[in-house]
Amino acid sequence: MNRGVHSIHDYPPGNKAIGKREFWKIAYIVEGSGILEINGIRHHFRSGYLYLCHPDDEMAYELTESILLYQILFQREFIANELKSLYHAYNFFDLFSSEFVPMDSSLHEQLHVFDTNRNIYTLIRRMAHEYEYHDANTREMLKHQLLELLIELARLSTRSFARKRREEISGIVSDYLYRNYRQSISMQKIANEIGLSRGRLLTLYHQQTGRTIGKTLLDIRLGEAKRRLAESGEESIERICYLSGFTDLANFYKYFRRETGMTPGDYRASARRAGAEPPAGSVSGE
Repeated sequence: MNRGVHSIHDYPPGNKAIGKREFWKIAYIVEGSGILEINGIRHHFRSGYLYLCHPDDEMAYELTESILLYQILFQREFIANELKSLYHAYNFFDLFSSEFVPMDSSLHEQLHVFDTNRNIYTLIRRMAHEYEYHDANTREMLKHQLLELLIELARLSTRSFARKRREEISGIVSDYLYRNYRQSISMQKIANEIGLSRGRLLTLYHQQTGRTIGKTLLDIRLGEAKRRLAESGEESIERICYLSGFTDLANFYKYFRRETGMTPGDYRASARRAGAEPPAGSVSGE
């Protein structure tokens, strides 16, 4: 843990130098402001802001003034046993799972930057004092203080997510469907991840999009099937069916004919004759 300065000389406006690390990082901005780009998303920050980064996050600062900050660097193993007993409605602590992939998470952007409060600043200063002066049982004290800080951040993310979820529910769900369309999709699992009841999730999504989640998933799968049919003359229709997320060949034919007016084989032949590009909105292939 340290208290230091990042200067304009090191991180000038327009800086694109990407930094990654082999540890988790928490930084609290004491003075100054700037832009922090994380995984291609730009976050404006100022005094009182805190950011939390996964080892695989790609970060770049852009500063127009020097910033004073506290930095806390730690390995998951430091708090691994304690993490097992922690739960958060919006999967905040999944950030520390070995399976967590920042680029694949529909919620990770909300875990990055927090506009914090005086209690968090006070806690970080206590941690800095403990780290610097090394009293009896300092390691255990720092562990408890870090867990307290993470729990406070989890609570902040809960309040932030509750404010945003009504406006962003359709985007979060659609992102989830695009990433998981090949798998069996459980509405209850989506609802649990977002922190809503299943019924509330279905209602909000329909209100915002005018369609059901099931219809959106079907369109994603059909779009992928069309893309594969248009691009490949080698894959069998049965293989395309399963690679596109359908689990039953007969239902695949039924849905495909209902939505396109032709069979998958006819669609492939038509695409070949026309030299057609895959339809817009289809999912990227492997």
